[in-house]
Amino acid sequence: MQNTFDIFNYNSTMFFNKLTLSPENQKNLEEIVEIIVQEFKRKEPCYELCIISQLIRFVAIAYRSGDTYRQSLPQRERTYANITRIETILKYLSAHLEPETTSKVVAEYFFLNQSYFSEYFKKMMGVTFTEYMRELRVQKAVQLLDAGEDKIIDIALSCGFSSVSAFYSAFSKVHGMPPCKYISQKKRNLSR
Repeated sequence: MQNTFDIFNYNSTMFFNKLTLSPENQKNLEEIVEIIVQEFKRKEPCYELCIISQLIRFVAIAYRSGDTYRQSLPQRERTYANITRIETILKYLSAHLEPETTSKVVAEYFFLNQSYFSEYFKKMMGVTFTEYMRELRVQKAVQLLDAGEDKIIDIALSCGFSSVSAFYSAFSKVHGMPPCKYISQKKRNLSR
């Protein structure tokens, strides 16, 4: 089953479609999506109007949150070469989640100086390399948790975390809760 909130996750090959949301707006949009799902499931009288009104709220909040990242780049950074290079790097990162994938390793792979690479990555992505990798690994972990077929320790290691405690820490930073609570909340939401 696909995660209802996939729209909020990074598309690892095309990060530029991500909205820049404050935690409050992220929570508001997630609540709106949840209301829409519940209205659709219950199909009470006038549920279509409720869904439409929630969609209008969703669009208003998303619009007020600002442009996509690509549009927020300074004009000089929106060159074809820069966009192509960062897309290539992002594809590489999504295929190399192991703990050994550090900024130094990636910089060397792309024949770049490590400090230049770190500055370039931050400028293009709006987050540090470490933050991006943490979120990318957690995103992959969420997909595996949603599938519900593997143990947490196996998911942590397959997503490039060096230990279960590192996984719990990263997951909690991104989602505000540990993975075991995420799983139990998801089960509760599905049983409604």
